[in-house]
Amino acid sequence: MMSENNFLYNLLNLNVDGITNAQVRTVRNIMKENPDCNAERMQDISKAGAGLLDFVTAILGYCAVAREIKPKREKVAKLEKNFQVSKRELDRITAECASLSAELEDLSRRFEEAMSEKQQLQDEAEL
Repeated sequence: MMSENNFLYNLLNLNVDGITNAQVRTVRNIMKENPDCNAERMQDISKAGAGLLDFVTAILGYCAVAREIKPKREKVAKLEKNFQVSKRELDRITAECASLSAELEDLSRRFEEAMSEKQQLQDEAEL
């Protein structure tokens, strides 16, 4: 297995997020059942094997952390999506408020002009 030409490439490109809980349990059980499956003993047997054992141990640690982090990542993704939806809605409402404010200013200006014209007409009528 370790003598295969693409062994290191496969290790480097391993999809660790695709490792299932069942696979993790299987590897942990194998490691528990085998008394030679510890860092010190493996170092005496094979340096390459010891390096591979360190890699497997690190991957198992990653899987344990990833299992806790996955629901949090999903929650963050959901919250980010909700944030984007809310932000678009806020932008739409802000634009609508700006439009209504401009319309209100125009109507207020027209009202003032109409009131001024009314006052002028009343003043002319009184003369």
